[in-house]
Amino acid sequence: MKSLDTEDWFDRHIKRPVSFLIAWMLAPTGITPNAVTVISMIIGAGSTWFFMHPSYHYAGTYGLVMNLIACFMLMFADILDCVDGQLARLTGKRSKWGRILDGSAGYVWFVPLYLGLVYRFYFHHEIEFGILGLSDDAVTVWVVTMIVLVLANFAGFMGLGAQSRVVDYLIQGHLLFEKGGELDTADRQQKEFESKDWSGERIRQVFEKTYIPYTRKQEKDTPQFQRMMRLINTRFGSVEQMPQELRQHFVQGSRGVLKYATLIPFNLSATMLYVCCLLDVPVLTFLFVIIIMGSLTHYVQGRRERLCSEMIEIISQKY
Repeated sequence: MKSLDTEDWFDRHIKRPVSFLIAWMLAPTGITPNAVTVISMIIGAGSTWFFMHPSYHYAGTYGLVMNLIACFMLMFADILDCVDGQLARLTGKRSKWGRILDGSAGYVWFVPLYLGLVYRFYFHHEIEFGILGLSDDAVTVWVVTMIVLVLANFAGFMGLGAQSRVVDYLIQGHLLFEKGGELDTADRQQKEFESKDWSGERIRQVFEKTYIPYTRKQEKDTPQFQRMMRLINTRFGSVEQMPQELRQHFVQGSRGVLKYATLIPFNLSATMLYVCCLLDVPVLTFLFVIIIMGSLTHYVQGRRERLCSEMIEIISQKY
């Protein structure tokens, strides 16, 4: 594991042990971590076809089975998404390209999946219409489906996408202070991108180009963290050269943030997705991501920024 601090209970006790076993079995085979990532993308996106089927309320046992298959496929895709990182650490085949590809897996899963759920809602919406007291005529169905499509896009790109971006950066920052190393910056990535010859690597070029604005958004979302890092580099030269007690103060405070932040990237939203689909109310998963997950993300982001402000004050006064 990268760090115990960056994993929740389910990851530490169930997902990571299973994924490590798979990584250990794959290590001698020559299969690369990037190949595992691509397989996880295919399985995760492939679960869409099964999720598009209604569950027990509309289709009886057949529908329930189809949705259970979908849930297990997405769970397995998530496990493989852990396998690639563990395999990279076991074999020493870690790379920036692998990190970028791994970070894209969630989008490859949830873009088709959310669109598939909108399609499912168009044909199977009796429960939701009954709760809202809507008439099941063609115009109402079309209008409400368009609203659900907007919710799906917001939940996917402004919800899961933004939430994963925030948590990914929180984890990167925590690992920087806990274990040392270097933090990706948009300016450095831009220079590296412009210096490379991309002949014959067009797909990788597209992925790496999109990673630059992704990192820039992470930096824009964390103004106090950026201020703190500039102050640390000015006063001490780097995180690794700063006083150990000051570095540990940040790690301890960050642990309190991560115990909530680790719920955000997949486990909590995926669990809600499984429950909503099995109960034949998939639209609720969009509302859950937007309202509940959005609020949790706002909380952890604000708490981390307050920690950075505290660090700035300590450094400014004592160093």
